[in-house]
Amino acid sequence: MAAMRRFALVSLALSLAACGSSPSTTTTTTEGSTASGGEIGEAVSIERAPSRLPETVAPTRYTLTLSITPAQDRFSGEADIDVRVTERTSAIWIHGQSLDVTDAHAIVGGEAIAARWEQVDAEEGVARIVLERAIEPGEARLHFAWTAPFDQTLEGLYRVRVGEDAYAFTQFEALAARKAFPSFDEPRFKTPYDVTLVVPAGQGAFANSRELESSEENGVRRVRFAPTEPLPTYLVAWAVGPLDVVEATIPANAVRAQPLALRGLAVRGRGGDLAFAMQHTPRILAALEGYFGTPYPFDKLDIVAVPDFSAGAMENAGLVTFRDNLLLLSADAPIAQRRGFAFVMAHELAHQWFGNLVTMAWWDDLWLNEAFATWMETAIVREVFPEMRAEVGELTTAFEAFDADSLASARQIRNPIETSHDIHNAFDSITYSKGASVLAMFEHWLGRETFQRGVRRYLSEHARGNARGEDLMRALSEEAQRDVAAPLTTFLAQPGVPLIEARVECEGEPRLALTQRRYLPVGSSATAEATWQVPVCAKYRAGGQVRETCTLLTEAQGSMALEGGACPEWVHPNAGGTGYYRWTLPDDQLARLRTPQAQRALDTRDLLSIADSVRAGFASGRVSFESAARALEPFAESTDRHVATAPIELLQYAHDHLLETDAQRDAFRAYAARLYRNQLRRLGWGPRGRATEDGEVRLLRAAILSFLAITAKDPAVRRDAQTRGLAFVEGGTVHQDAVPSDLVSVALVVAAQEGGEELFARFEQIFAGSQDAMTRSQLLGAMASVDDAALRSRAIALTLDPRLRINEVFRPLMGQMSDRDGREPGWAWIQANYDAMAQRMGPAYAGYLPYATSGFCSAERANEVRSFFAPRMEATQGGPRNLESAVESISLCAARADAQRQSAQQFFSSAR
Repeated sequence: MAAMRRFALVSLALSLAACGSSPSTTTTTTEGSTASGGEIGEAVSIERAPSRLPETVAPTRYTLTLSITPAQDRFSGEADIDVRVTERTSAIWIHGQSLDVTDAHAIVGGEAIAARWEQVDAEEGVARIVLERAIEPGEARLHFAWTAPFDQTLEGLYRVRVGEDAYAFTQFEALAARKAFPSFDEPRFKTPYDVTLVVPAGQGAFANSRELESSEENGVRRVRFAPTEPLPTYLVAWAVGPLDVVEATIPANAVRAQPLALRGLAVRGRGGDLAFAMQHTPRILAALEGYFGTPYPFDKLDIVAVPDFSAGAMENAGLVTFRDNLLLLSADAPIAQRRGFAFVMAHELAHQWFGNLVTMAWWDDLWLNEAFATWMETAIVREVFPEMRAEVGELTTAFEAFDADSLASARQIRNPIETSHDIHNAFDSITYSKGASVLAMFEHWLGRETFQRGVRRYLSEHARGNARGEDLMRALSEEAQRDVAAPLTTFLAQPGVPLIEARVECEGEPRLALTQRRYLPVGSSATAEATWQVPVCAKYRAGGQVRETCTLLTEAQGSMALEGGACPEWVHPNAGGTGYYRWTLPDDQLARLRTPQAQRALDTRDLLSIADSVRAGFASGRVSFESAARALEPFAESTDRHVATAPIELLQYAHDHLLETDAQRDAFRAYAARLYRNQLRRLGWGPRGRATEDGEVRLLRAAILSFLAITAKDPAVRRDAQTRGLAFVEGGTVHQDAVPSDLVSVALVVAAQEGGEELFARFEQIFAGSQDAMTRSQLLGAMASVDDAALRSRAIALTLDPRLRINEVFRPLMGQMSDRDGREPGWAWIQANYDAMAQRMGPAYAGYLPYATSGFCSAERANEVRSFFAPRMEATQGGPRNLESAVESISLCAARADAQRQSAQQFFSSAR
């Protein structure tokens, strides 16, 4: 699942969660009746709901019939679940949540045994079937009939309205299949499904497998689907409604002997916008088949553009769902949107092997799904779309993880699951970004071909079943003919980023002395005493050649020999940034990396690793703001997008947290304008005439103009942006040709900030009338960014505006809370409106609300945030840990600001 990684970290919205139940003492209510209509014996004593379902009853097959009319408020269903019973029992634990069960009974040897449905834990969705008499070990069938409401928070089976039409979609990962049907809702229970959907005549019905037969009678359409491959509940999926269907065929290839049916699904009238996705999805799939050496594992592939969707995308077997802006692209879609499609499609299709073909046994191994899919997306995009430079994006993914992993509250990749909160928390940057970066490091250490053979062995040995992390490590070790489990486990089973302190020593044979400890930012309460088994690779120039040498650092101290017969001219301690670690060098040795000769030998990833080392030194208090700024200044002149924008994060931190007076901010703006003057002159607002440009150039222009217009508030850039933003919405309609697509967002933000109440109202009116996700995102982002005191309240109030889709409600809130001057009124609004927000968002989204306060930077605010949210987070999904992370981030920001404020103020004073 692209989940919150794409949504909260790198999605287009901000640039783009999952089973077990927690043990609890509960009261029981009887929701349904018996098959015969009478009560069943005496009530069985109520027990605590189990955190995992017992092994004594396991499903072997589901037969489901769902009656789904999206225009109505409820749906109904019948289920026959074949089970295998290993111990005599009169009560069976199962999952079901918000289901009104009207019939429950068991069938054993052709005899029906009446049963009672007991909802033991309503919050976690754990139920118990109390049988009229005990059943013996063997085969049985459980029968249920029920009705339920469509979910209101984009989980389970939920409804979406688009204009006059209504649609129903599913999102079952991780704990929400139980909201749609009685089930053994844990990933280890993997079975075939026989599904029939009963829907209104004339409407589409889609499921995981191909359609076998369809009939219509009396205004009702009945569709039966082929039995699925064995699936866990969280990968079951349906889509119902008047959907446009675009059909294609993916031809056979060297791996797959048969053609594969591909369909794109979109809401009525939007099928034409699937052209880009339909063109490029076959290329991505073919590249994945080539890597894995096995055909796509299912009988068809549908890709679905969902207009309101909690995740970025979801890898349901054969019916992959996406936020609609990832699949519906205009002819001149922004480069970022095109890349969003490529990376997320590669991610979700990689899951068809990692997660679907082979499924984790329990949620502590979610990394087997998500870390691998995140790592694999880089490999596939690099092959299919080399112009997107996925290998550089892979490194920025590691930097994402470094920040989260530097917290004392950071969890480990393979985290124990004690409550359902732990399951929801697993869908974060530690699993996705850190997990992917660690895998990339071990691939580099083992070699690409060896690593690929290990992956293929793992998939072959566990196909159609479940596996654990040990199974993968065993396969890699067997192919590599060396122990992979021991070093990899040091990264899976403990939190933190290693800090490698490197030093070149040339007395005797040249060597690189290495010392490791945990990297900690200034103000951290964590201990630095930790060690890993780290694959360390260094790039250096010696004996007239640029060389690379690697070693496995297994102790707190070690070294590697440096070949070449002479003391190196320079050494980079993390060649290509391939290692999941931060590093330092003595000042004189670091200076050698900045010489022209060294710079010519270093690639983009090398340079970005240097930039991260500077930022890490700043965050730890080891490097002053002035030294960090001076070190990053030369990067701003680069024509490489990632390198040129490396100083921006440091400057934005200074703007938000280190400068206190108008004079200091004026000096900041003047410095920013000088720093990027040459870039602005070179790039301007676009190419002249009909010249076409590389996507990297377009993205660099957008980044520089956004920084200068919005953060540095350069008057000339803002005038140009405002003119273009007004032209985009002239006359109350959207004029797509008025602004290059990559620059629409910055133009609209500046226009909204300068335009006042009348323009805000115009943006609202266009937004409310549009069903295009990209246009809505651009307009909403602009309204969320207003900085006029009178409009701030209107902007943040959009959070509760019913015209917003649920997946849009965070945007106005984060727009205000990320603005230095918007945080205080935004915080007051959150406190006054929390209950309404939590009800609108549901427990999944509400669990992320503490992160809205992460822009604060004082101990006082950290205490306030903890006091306010602490009693509210237990009712959310994953909220308690999210709160700890947010509070720690605020506290660390405060410590960093105290350590760096004077240096920053002196720097900008002297830089006038």
